[in-house]
Amino acid sequence: MDSSPTPVRKTIKKVLKETLSVKEIGGPTKAIIPLRTGGILIESYSDQQRKKIGDILSKDNRIAYKEIRNSDPVLQLSGVEKGYDDKELLAELSNQNVCFNETMSESVWYESVKVLAKR
Repeated sequence: MDSSPTPVRKTIKKVLKETLSVKEIGGPTKAIIPLRTGGILIESYSDQQRKKIGDILSKDNRIAYKEIRNSDPVLQLSGVEKGYDDKELLAELSNQNVCFNETMSESVWYESVKVLAKR
């Protein structure tokens, strides 16, 4: 990816330098990633830091600011035999992957994981 500064990116960097202080946002950010569109993605370490950055940038009219939320991860399974109902499939996944049992209770597992589609 070409990370050479575009006019848009130069403007954004200038505004960020003028408006955000490391002390004010609670420390350095996790990452600042240049995007192909010319914008910049700021990755924060915490929700608190994200909110502070958002509060500051939303008050500045020189740049457009929007929050991007990660969607829930999706796992695609193939080769599953026909005849499983959702609960049986989730139980089988849980039994075959001990790490799920170590990190969450059975009730949390069934609330967190959903079968989106079956063919």
